[in-house]
Amino acid sequence: LQNAGVKVPPRLLWSRLHPVTCTSQCQVVVLFFSVPGQMADAIAKRLSQMTTSVWNKHRGGSLKVIECPLQLGGTAREFPTCNDATALALDYEVSEEGKEPETAVLFFQADGQLITKEGLQILAKDPRGNGFPWRVAGLSDKDVRLLRWGCSGLARAAMKQGTQADHGRV
Repeated sequence: LQNAGVKVPPRLLWSRLHPVTCTSQCQVVVLFFSVPGQMADAIAKRLSQMTTSVWNKHRGGSLKVIECPLQLGGTAREFPTCNDATALALDYEVSEEGKEPETAVLFFQADGQLITKEGLQILAKDPRGNGFPWRVAGLSDKDVRLLRWGCSGLARAAMKQGTQADHGRV
């Protein structure tokens, strides 16, 4: 995709979330980029409720929320914090240099693949985490195989037609 001009966000590496660690039960990681204020407080409350709901439904710590404070101050929260918040915010285009940062929520699969940068929508539409574990929207392996098969068949037909045109049989 990068060769086609599409910017692909980097995979999230646990080493960048220092000093936070993850257990093997973790299925979804939420980065909560916070700016002190009422909005961040409300989002933190929603994330806390979602974490509790997912914990109760799935019997364990399958959802990990990590706070990435973009400014000092504000309310102390229950979530672990990451030391590399500013660099992560720039990498995932949550904020831009020279601009005022905004509160944002990103969801990742445990392997570091970005699920969505629109985490606020998940919080609004699914506050109890009923859709957990959310997955990256994309094609299944079966769909990819079908597309490859179709494309190769189309390529063979085009080559055959081109050969016939070269010999005057079209």
